[in-house]
Amino acid sequence: MPSPYVLSSLLESFLASLQAALSVLLTLLYGVISSYLGWLSSDTAKEVAQLCIEIFQPALIITEIGQNIAQEGSSVFRLWPIVAWAVAYPVISLLLTYPLLHPLQLPRWSLLAAAFNNTTALPLLLIESLATTGILELIVPDAQKAKRTATTYLLLNAMVNNVLTFAVGKPLLVEKGWEESVMQAEDVSQRLETVIEDIEAEAEAEDASRGYEEESDPRDGEASPLLQKSGTTAGRIESALWTTRGFARLPPPVQKALVAGKELFSPPLIGTILAVAIGLTPALRTAFFAVPKEGGVLRAWVTSSLEDIGRLYSSLQMFVVGSKLYESSSTLTDSSQKEGKPSSWPLAYILFLRFLLIPGLSIGLIYSLATRTTILGTEPLLWFVLMLVPAGPSAINISSIAEVAGAGEETVQQIARFLTLEYAISPLVCLAVVGSLQAAAAAKAIVEQ
Repeated sequence: MPSPYVLSSLLESFLASLQAALSVLLTLLYGVISSYLGWLSSDTAKEVAQLCIEIFQPALIITEIGQNIAQEGSSVFRLWPIVAWAVAYPVISLLLTYPLLHPLQLPRWSLLAAAFNNTTALPLLLIESLATTGILELIVPDAQKAKRTATTYLLLNAMVNNVLTFAVGKPLLVEKGWEESVMQAEDVSQRLETVIEDIEAEAEAEDASRGYEEESDPRDGEASPLLQKSGTTAGRIESALWTTRGFARLPPPVQKALVAGKELFSPPLIGTILAVAIGLTPALRTAFFAVPKEGGVLRAWVTSSLEDIGRLYSSLQMFVVGSKLYESSSTLTDSSQKEGKPSSWPLAYILFLRFLLIPGLSIGLIYSLATRTTILGTEPLLWFVLMLVPAGPSAINISSIAEVAGAGEETVQQIARFLTLEYAISPLVCLAVVGSLQAAAAAKAIVEQ
């Protein structure tokens, strides 16, 4: 029978985790209410989401990752478990789901829902709430300092997960994903060829007509240079679209590489590259993060401003997620609700996988590695983050991937309904938080013996 101390610790962890999860759910709910009352339009929500991804998240990445890498100095490579685990757990999720596609008649989008969870706004808000409750002191002495370090770990994990999502998301949803992307690009190129030819024909006819008028009216001789420029209209259009024309002529491997690069090279990735460059360059590290008296010439204005807008990311992104969920559910018509309603198997299995199975496997594996080996180092906070990151609801952007991949309306509606349900029960993530906290604390006690 567990001792009273153990039961008290478990209860304390559970209540703190539940409060943190409910805080995240309320932030999401505020977005739902704002859209329901008409305070936030669909177009505005999209623009805010774009701001979050292209401005606020890169700013957060630069200040958090850059500063923590600066603190770690030469030991920055100890962060490799975050990167490795960010690649490994989606693969494990796929291995646990793909063999069941046919036996359980799971839809293909369940692969995306199983592999890619929300790795940005939700865990970042969880860490903030956990630091506020003070429960992180079970594994670290300073909860507020631990919050910044954990944020760095979570952002690194999110960056790798984001790259994986856009690299393999579409091929998972539709077979021959890259080939289809190239074929679509070639189709667009062919249609542009036709448009260009029509524009060229019209421009040449217009230039010929104007040229005839100029030849018959010698008083307008000064207009001749303008006519010559006008006569190059088709040439300028063709030059501007040369890259599109030439894409179809490139070898297939080059086409695939260009398509992949276009999808992967995003503002958060640029922010990560800048953060690593700043953190590993002594002069830049000092300028950005040292106190002004010690050479931090950028600390009080550039770094401070980036920190200010970076703080907006987590809560605002989750707020927008709530708006998107409301928008998705409100667009369902009566007929689409029947057609788009997913069967119980993908619902039950993916929910079990996302909230129980993968978190349980993650906690067991990381605990074993932490207590029996030294490959994960001796930092309990790192163990805790590694245990926690696979848990939680699916990424909201799997719906966007389905739309880009050309999935049917029924598939998109199924994903929308599933995500709405999944985020409604997202407080279940508190189970993974409790397990991760207790396992990290237990591993810490064993290692310190």
